[in-house]
Amino acid sequence: MFISRSATVNDAVISYWFHSYAMKQTARNILVSLAVLGVAAIGSANAVKKSLYDRIGIHKLAQGASNCIDMEFSDKMLLMNDHVKMNAEQTPKSIMKFGLTAFLANVAGGPQMPPTDIAALDKALMLSPEEREHAWMIRMDAFTKAGISKKDFLELKSLYLKKFDAAQPAMPGQETFSNPQSLYARLGGIVPISMVVNDFIDQLATDPVQLGNKNVVKSLTSGKVTAAGLKYLVTEQLAMAAGGPFKYTGKSMKESHKNLAITEKEWQSAAAILKKVLDGYKVPAKEQGEIFAAISASHNDIVKK
Repeated sequence: MFISRSATVNDAVISYWFHSYAMKQTARNILVSLAVLGVAAIGSANAVKKSLYDRIGIHKLAQGASNCIDMEFSDKMLLMNDHVKMNAEQTPKSIMKFGLTAFLANVAGGPQMPPTDIAALDKALMLSPEEREHAWMIRMDAFTKAGISKKDFLELKSLYLKKFDAAQPAMPGQETFSNPQSLYARLGGIVPISMVVNDFIDQLATDPVQLGNKNVVKSLTSGKVTAAGLKYLVTEQLAMAAGGPFKYTGKSMKESHKNLAITEKEWQSAAAILKKVLDGYKVPAKEQGEIFAAISASHNDIVKK
């Protein structure tokens, strides 16, 4: 493992579809028939209810989870609980946010595979009734700030509580690797990968070269994309590319970058930032080379010639 901080968390799409059709009517009886069929089709479509995951989306879910971790683990009342305090001191926030996002997305109906059972870890905190009520007030505030409606939050809470009630208390443990020779294992697993991505996205978001692209700025300020969502998806993507037990659930690189007009200069600047972060975590040259080789495969899908 290339990071000295303790890794204490277990093995942890939005899809768009477009439907269009053209009709040409030439007689009154055909028009009437098509109108009847059209009304029936509309009624059928409306009857198909979107899942909670599809209604909220990974970016808002990730932002709500990120807010939640930041707010809960800095709350004076909750930090008086020894279990909460220990987790706050020993577990990197980056992996807590990644794990909570994946768990909530899965609970809401998404395809994400959580690295650990967050409900079991939550139960192990042994919060008193007063502390747990206080925690839920914080959680509602955290998800509201992420742009999630009270109705959707309460539905998410209900789904989570079902998992919580059925869970057995469990403490976090060391991640094990099915293939110790994989790049994923040599990097140290999901915990250090989440830490690298966290620092990379933070520095990328303040890079003058990236901010000089008005399309990037517009995307980041639209509300559809969040920093927390990017961190989650990039962590998932890098972990999968490195041979870890994760599946990337975001859009393809070509689709997600098609309107951004990313230049070669911006690509090189992002690569330099990643190199700086990897150097800061003392990632060996061999592993860095493998990371950049995997990333370079998406160059032509991202950079506009």
